[in-house]
Amino acid sequence: MQGPDATAVLQRLCANDVDVAPGRIVYTQMLNARGGIECDLTVSRLGEDAYLIVTIAAAATHDADWIRRGIGAARVTLSDVTSAFTVLGVMGPRSRELLARVTGADLSPAAFPFGTAREIEIGYAMVRATRITYVGELGWELYVPAEFAVNVYEATVAAGEAFGLRHAGYHAMDSLRMEKGYRSWGHDIGGEDTPLEAGLGFAVAFKKEGFVGREVLLRQRDKPLARRLVSFTLADSEPLLLGDEPIYRDGVLVGRITSGAYGHTLGRSVGMGYVTHADGVDAGFVRAGRWELEIAMERVPAAAHLEPGGCFVIEVGVPDLRRLPPGEDARAFSHAPGYVGYDRYTDLVAQQATSHHFVAGGSGGIGSVTYGGLREHGNILAARVVTVEEEPAIGSADIRRREIRARHVNGQDCDAESGANAPSRRRARTHLGFRR
Repeated sequence: MQGPDATAVLQRLCANDVDVAPGRIVYTQMLNARGGIECDLTVSRLGEDAYLIVTIAAAATHDADWIRRGIGAARVTLSDVTSAFTVLGVMGPRSRELLARVTGADLSPAAFPFGTAREIEIGYAMVRATRITYVGELGWELYVPAEFAVNVYEATVAAGEAFGLRHAGYHAMDSLRMEKGYRSWGHDIGGEDTPLEAGLGFAVAFKKEGFVGREVLLRQRDKPLARRLVSFTLADSEPLLLGDEPIYRDGVLVGRITSGAYGHTLGRSVGMGYVTHADGVDAGFVRAGRWELEIAMERVPAAAHLEPGGCFVIEVGVPDLRRLPPGEDARAFSHAPGYVGYDRYTDLVAQQATSHHFVAGGSGGIGSVTYGGLREHGNILAARVVTVEEEPAIGSADIRRREIRARHVNGQDCDAESGANAPSRRRARTHLGFRR
């Protein structure tokens, strides 16, 4: 989208604030008059009056139509540039090292932070690299002019041989996004689901006036949510979640699974689905219940989690960081799981920031956050992970904490001591790098 009114149009259509500096990427939804999610996409600002809007392939026609109908008489043009680009996703803990072999651009955390987009040279092409992924790991999406796609692909694959590069298909990506709690439009979110119900309140800029659906969300925010998206992990590693499985709480049918997949990192199926309760679905309601999912006519025990309503506090001890007085060493980055996870933690340590105690969102986000830090930075002496569950509503400061402590010295594996429940401990052991 480009034109003199581009910013004004997107500010009205998007729930999040897209009036950012050129080169920044904003994750946002576009809502209908009922507050439902019509579009789930990212908006990258290219210049003063130009933006690149990226959505899933299956929703491209729908989203373009929704935007065009919302333009009205504004002085903007909307062009579909899908066929002009090939997109290659380079994702994983060593993606920075790999890409450094094929480009001279500075990919360091300070020069290329999370949530930014810029042009870099790879092979014969100028590629738009965006530091954001759908799997929650360090990585980049490379938007390559179609005529240079083969050259850039071959150069990347050749450089990847030294790092054990593997090709991954959509089911692999789907499994990883499920473990991180990332939503999928058309499955987990749609026109009948609001961002607050879907746990996406972090992507709503309530301070911004005039965006479509704002008044509905403000009314919904002021009362208990009777319907919320809840994440589930099975107690048994054998059954497979595929979607549409009934959800039972204490023997009562309360919802259905919207999407499910086998989580290869967790070693069991994971899923998410909407749960309804007239008096409100909050962390207390989720914790107090006995949860089961019906798979192939059999009810299977499951652990339920509110994500990304929950968040994690990570405290790392780094030798040359001065310890600040109590109450002054907390830095809150975001409640968005994964979107700040791995990258922000690595950046924090790499930049030797004075703050060593910060908040990162979601049980999904914590995995990559601490795993990346422990793996890449030998100067970390210890890590303390505190899960935080928000109540009674998204954004509330009323939190409860559970602690999981880990010891780490110079890149060695960790042992866990935990008073947390079994699912939390399994999640921590899987993601924090305790396994070789």
